[in-house]
Formats: sequence, structure tokens, C-alpha cells
Amino acid sequence: MGNRDDHLRNHGFIREASGWRLSPAFDMNPNPSKREHALTLDGMSALPDLETAIDTAEFYRLDDSDARRVVVEVQDAVNTWREEATALNLSRPEIQRMESVFQA
Repeated sequence: MGNRDDHLRNHGFIREASGWRLSPAFDMNPNPSKREHALTLDGMSALPDLETAIDTAEFYRLDDSDARRVVVEVQDAVNTWREEATALNLSRPEIQRMESVFQA
């Protein structure tokens, strides 16, 4: 998802009975006009890339299979964006405007 509001202070945590965990998503602002992110995963490219996310998974304490599982989970969630937008009564033009933002 194109999100221009990614910065080091833009992460959230969820408190559970067992303790705190990183929120899977927090304060995301989809932007149809920009694909680059403010932060990089690998210190080089600002373009979102699944292979880079998987290649850097060790930084997030994930092994390769866990990283690939998370990618599938995120893809499954992102693939429902149109249905979610429709359920929230977004207009057809609003939905069409955001199509380029959501790529799974």
C-alpha cells in the first residue's frame, strides 16, 4: 500500500494478557499519487517490495517461512479492500481513485 506517513514514531502496540505486541497496522494514510515510502526496509530503496521485506525479515525476528506466511496474511487482508470500502459506503469514484494504492 502506498503510505507516505511512515516514520519512526508512527508505530503502535497492542496490549494483550501475555504482554505487548507490535500492531500489524497503525495510522496508515493511503496516497494514490506516490508509491515511495519515507522509510526504507533495507536502507536503500524507498519503493515497497515484498522480496526486500522477506530478505530483511531477520531484523523483525522472523525466519523465512514466518515472513512468507505474514506476506500471505497481509495479501489476503489487502485483497478485501474493495469490499471493505463498499461496506463503508465509499462512492464508486472514491474507490476507483484508490485502486492504484492497494496492491497485494
